[in-house]
Amino acid sequence: LMRLSLSRRVGYATVLAQRQLSHPVLQQQQQQQLMLMIPSQTTQLSNCQRRRLTTLSGVASSPVPNRRYYSVPSSRVKLEHVGCLSPVKVTERYAPGQAFVHRVFGYRGVVLASYQARLFDKSSEATSAAATASSASSPTTAGSADSVAAEEPQEQQADQQQQQQQQQQQKEKDGRDSAPCVWYLVLVDQRDPNPSLREGFTFLPVRPDPTVTLMSAVDYCSHSDLLPYEPRSRPLSMDNPWFADFFINGQAFGPTAALQGWLHKMRRLLQVDCVYRETTDHIRVTVLPFYMGSRGGGGGDLSAMHHWRYTIRLENLDPAGRPVVLRERYWKIFSAGGTIETLKGRGVVGAEPELGASFPAFQYHSHVQLRAPWGYMWGCYSMERMLPQPPIEGAVPLPPDQMLFEVKIPVFSLSQKPSGPVGRQE
Repeated sequence: LMRLSLSRRVGYATVLAQRQLSHPVLQQQQQQQLMLMIPSQTTQLSNCQRRRLTTLSGVASSPVPNRRYYSVPSSRVKLEHVGCLSPVKVTERYAPGQAFVHRVFGYRGVVLASYQARLFDKSSEATSAAATASSASSPTTAGSADSVAAEEPQEQQADQQQQQQQQQQQKEKDGRDSAPCVWYLVLVDQRDPNPSLREGFTFLPVRPDPTVTLMSAVDYCSHSDLLPYEPRSRPLSMDNPWFADFFINGQAFGPTAALQGWLHKMRRLLQVDCVYRETTDHIRVTVLPFYMGSRGGGGGDLSAMHHWRYTIRLENLDPAGRPVVLRERYWKIFSAGGTIETLKGRGVVGAEPELGASFPAFQYHSHVQLRAPWGYMWGCYSMERMLPQPPIEGAVPLPPDQMLFEVKIPVFSLSQKPSGPVGRQE
């Protein structure tokens, strides 16, 4: 194990510990036999190192020999015992107050609420190659600029007709080609920062101004993201501005009436209804759209400005671990008013994130507003493959024309809640 690189040791140690969790004998053992270890806050580590050094330490009883799996020699870092791993639930939901470690972003957190959603998962591994070949064979020269400009209205009409067909198909597919999934609203422990995560969510404030209000230190997680554990001691130690208001933190631990009231008041803004996912060339894009409300005019007419927020997670699932960098974003936004808007820019949220061995995922949130009660968004990211450092032994370098590739963003709906119109935020 010590001969492996640091990142491979972490992954190998995690796999070994997970195999222990699924062992039929260990499932009958007490929780104290599986311990969760994290780097101590006193250890001087970068964010990247802290995430990599988060490790599982398992102690098994007969017939499995006693073992401890560490990602690094104990002399290099001081580990802190924070709790004991709990059994992973397959069909049941985690209750509010469940402590966990995020499998992807490595932070500690506590569950606030769970939501039943519909997952629309689509893979474009086969179609991406055809699309790339088609775009490469299309001639684009400077001399044809005038003809391209003249054809833009026709192309726009064709896009509108195509999107109307997609809308009808999407309506027919809703409820049939989706799979049920569970997502959680959680609190994030701010002692575990991760530069690849832009946590928090936004909502329209009471005052009638064009700004939005950000609630930080909260996140949305899928059921498979959670690695549950039982804290070593009570009260639970957590650095979060909302934790004291939302939970009774003592020997008797549980949600407060304030949490229940807040969840009820904000239920339409917090509810996860649909999750859209698509994978292109081992890059998976997951989108969670949320309707925030409307401003000006009536709740349903075209004079009102309707607001949505969306959370996007990008994950590099390449088994070879080849890093990629997000260079550009390209969006198309269709409005029920019959217009299509095109947006293009460098990176996302002011960054060009790299998805590699240290941080294979990146998550952010953004906003869109339309003068219509519903619409659709779709697009793509322009990605660049990077040479791994150090180079992978035996890897064949790619030609320059294969270093850049496009990753599709799934078509997702911008709509109000199925249970009824939300209307304006008062």
